[in-house]
Amino acid sequence: MLNVSRNIGFVRVVKNFKDINSSAVISDDLMLDKTSPEEGGFYTFNGGWTHQRNVGVNWVTNFNDVENLNVTRLKSCKLNSETVLIYEQWTRND
Repeated sequence: MLNVSRNIGFVRVVKNFKDINSSAVISDDLMLDKTSPEEGGFYTFNGGWTHQRNVGVNWVTNFNDVENLNVTRLKSCKLNSETVLIYEQWTRND
């Protein structure tokens, strides 16, 4: 069941990210873009709440009506030096 619209976003990290980060918590200085923090979280399988905070999210879509538009089946591919995103737009019922 959808409780909010699903959107596409991406982050850009420093070039040597994999060499200097080994944690699930990412410090802001590893992000190339310094956007406002996105905060939220999720429930674990045993019902505990895990807080999440992300800086540097660049939103591609901005759907805000869960009944009418949602992103699904996202695919990405490289085309020359560009990255192409392909996705389907669905409503709650279609």
